[in-house]
Amino acid sequence: MPQFLPPGPASANGAPQPHPLAKKLQVWVKANYDTAMRVVAYTELVIFVRVLIGAVTFQTALISPLIFAHFLRQRYYQSAFTREAIAFTNAHINKFVRKAGNPPALIQVWEKVQLLTSRWVGNTLTANPAGEGRR
Repeated sequence: MPQFLPPGPASANGAPQPHPLAKKLQVWVKANYDTAMRVVAYTELVIFVRVLIGAVTFQTALISPLIFAHFLRQRYYQSAFTREAIAFTNAHINKFVRKAGNPPALIQVWEKVQLLTSRWVGNTLTANPAGEGRR
C-alpha cells in the first residue's frame, strides 16, 4: 500500500506513521475478516455443487468436479472456516435425509456417499513437531 498511500510524518521514535486511510483500511479488514472467510467457505461449496451439476448435465468437463473436490479437500485441511462450513452443511443434509418418512434407500445412498467421501479424503494431516523433518 505504500505506493498508493505514502507514509505520514515520522513519529517521536523515528518510525513513519502509516497513512490515515491505510490505518482505517487495516482496521476494517481485521474487523471483517472472519465474516468474509465464512462467506468464501460457503461460496466454495456452492461452486462445487454448480460444477457437479454441470458435469452431470454435460455442461462442464467431467474432470472438473474431481479437480474442484481436490481443491476443497486441501481447503478443508488448511481452513477452519471450510471445515465449519462442511460440518454445518453435512449436519443439515443428515437432518434432511434422516427425516421420518424418507425411504430407506435414500439413507443408504447418503451413507454410501459419506463412506466414499471419507475414504477419498483420508485421515487428517498432522503438522510435524518443531524441528522434526528438517535437515
